[in-house]
Amino acid sequence: MRAAAAAGGDDAAPKKKKSSAQGLIKTANPNAANPNAKHMKASELGEGGPAPELTRREREEIEKQRAAAAYAKRHAEGKTDEFKTDMERLKAAKARREAVAATQSKDAEDAARQKALAEAEASMAKTSFFEADVGPPEPADLPKLDKRKVKKMKPTELKEELKLRGLDTQGNAKTLLARVLEHA
Repeated sequence: MRAAAAAGGDDAAPKKKKSSAQGLIKTANPNAANPNAKHMKASELGEGGPAPELTRREREEIEKQRAAAAYAKRHAEGKTDEFKTDMERLKAAKARREAVAATQSKDAEDAARQKALAEAEASMAKTSFFEADVGPPEPADLPKLDKRKVKKMKPTELKEELKLRGLDTQGNAKTLLARVLEHA
């Protein structure tokens, strides 16, 4: 037999027989390893055929991207709750800035008033009582007073304003207020 195999020109090594029932019975097991089969990805499959179905994760990822794009568009148009809260926060910040600016301007006015009071006291200190003019200073030199601001002043502030104008500083808060309003 060996001679017959050699005469046939078959140089291949003789196949080894399987010693179990596998060699005798041929089965169509889809899970059996096929040595000729090659693993292929879906992208490597022929493009002439129908497009492969997307997996659940891929579909979810695409849907997530679409939802994010739609939200960004609505946000740009000002239709989202986040946009509305951002705008409210911005308005509040602007209001705070305006309040700070108002307090700074009020502080600047108070500083100017204090400076004018200090200058008035300094000028009064330079001249003696007998040399000083008894009349009030000229109204052009004094800062204008708003009726609302005057009513909010405390008695010490009212006395300072009265000193600036050369008026009497004696009395309770009501009389000081009335005197400042009368000469303001």
